[in-house]
Amino acid sequence: MSRLRQLVICETLALVLLVGLFQPAPAQAAGMPRLTVGPGESFKTINSAIKAAQPGQTIDIKGGTYPEHVVIDKPVALVGQGDVRVDGGNRGNVILVAKTHGVSITNVTLLNSGGPGILPYAGIKIDDSRCVSVDHVVMRNIEHGVYLQQSNDCLIRDTDIAGKVQLLPEDRGDGIGFWRSAHNRVENCHVWDVRDGCKFEFSPDNRITGTTFDHLRYGIHYMYSDDNAFDHNTFSQDVAGATPMYSKHISFTNNIFFDFPGQRAFAILLMNADDCLIKDNLVMESNVGFQLDHSTNNRIEGNAVINCGVAFRVFGTSGGNLFTGNSARDNVIQVGSDYGALPNRWSAEGRGNYWSDYAGYDFTGSDLGSIPYHSVSYLAQAVYDQPMLELFAGSPGLQAVAQGMQLFPLWKLPGIQDDHPLMRQPELKREWLSWLRDPEPLKTRLFFALLSFASTLIGLGFFLAGRRRRPLNVANR
Repeated sequence: MSRLRQLVICETLALVLLVGLFQPAPAQAAGMPRLTVGPGESFKTINSAIKAAQPGQTIDIKGGTYPEHVVIDKPVALVGQGDVRVDGGNRGNVILVAKTHGVSITNVTLLNSGGPGILPYAGIKIDDSRCVSVDHVVMRNIEHGVYLQQSNDCLIRDTDIAGKVQLLPEDRGDGIGFWRSAHNRVENCHVWDVRDGCKFEFSPDNRITGTTFDHLRYGIHYMYSDDNAFDHNTFSQDVAGATPMYSKHISFTNNIFFDFPGQRAFAILLMNADDCLIKDNLVMESNVGFQLDHSTNNRIEGNAVINCGVAFRVFGTSGGNLFTGNSARDNVIQVGSDYGALPNRWSAEGRGNYWSDYAGYDFTGSDLGSIPYHSVSYLAQAVYDQPMLELFAGSPGLQAVAQGMQLFPLWKLPGIQDDHPLMRQPELKREWLSWLRDPEPLKTRLFFALLSFASTLIGLGFFLAGRRRRPLNVANR
């Protein structure tokens, strides 16, 4: 046999081996029998069935509770038949998928992951694996829900995750954690009562869609994770909905952020986040709608910010951001900004934003204001200087003081200018309408207005009384 022919044969065999190595295993090879786990079956435990299974084989699990720590190290499919519960006993991971590919886990309930130390014990831990599918899984009393470590091209779908509700939020684990993992998707899940809903660390190019996040610290939290996207998700009653930090090129579109009532609650918080696209989101009833801190060159477009304490808070360290086509309606403070703030743009191509408190007019019939919108607000500055005043931001007393300062200004305040304000609010998306609450009845609003006014007067009285009682320091006169 000639040397050239030997070389051709060796290269051909090597190519065949490489192609076979990188092909994901089929969920169930043709003609391969399914294994069954359960009472009266050949396999009493899930681990014993996995040990006996061939790559690509499906394992059916009959209803019942299985107190074991499952380890999957080959491409197999676990399918629950009925009410299947796997209980980790609060020691370690409930299921560990390690150094494999093509695994699927479907229709099971996972209970009680966790343990001492700092290791991320999870309902499902996926370590150094790819093409893993988690579908229709329920997790309860787990430290972390799904934890992906150096794992790519995985899918988590229709999964319900709740953490250890007996712990303080900061002591819980995350719903879905990503560590150096890319090209993964989360679809149509519900994540609640954990620390962060989805947390990304050094994990690019992942997508979250159709998922509900509630009663969390952060809904979605990015750390050093670029080129990610999330869309059509719902966030409510979190400390912060979406928090990109030290990350670039994050796209969040068509999400709903609703009901963030805490004094330090934010619907969207950008910290050292650059070149992000934030478009067509609904933000309602949050202490702060958008907050930008050390964040540059972001495009914030077509969002509706309604009934918030502060619609946009832009720290002076954030510049080069573009705000256009947004709707700021019925917020206590529309824009809060710093002295000496870096410049931002509040209109693009002759189109600015809608401000419900804009008092200008339209001479040309173009639906654009003929005079710029100025956001200078003594109330905003007072709240910025003294955050405790935010408790009284909606009270008639503080509003009256702010209006007086507006009419008789004693010093110049920072503010923004929108050169092309919109005269009409952009049409709200149809899917948003069910989230818009009806206005409170007049009697209810009047009652709370009077209560706020009385609280303001009482606070002012205590302040003045304290100043009168303060003794004069005459020792050094």
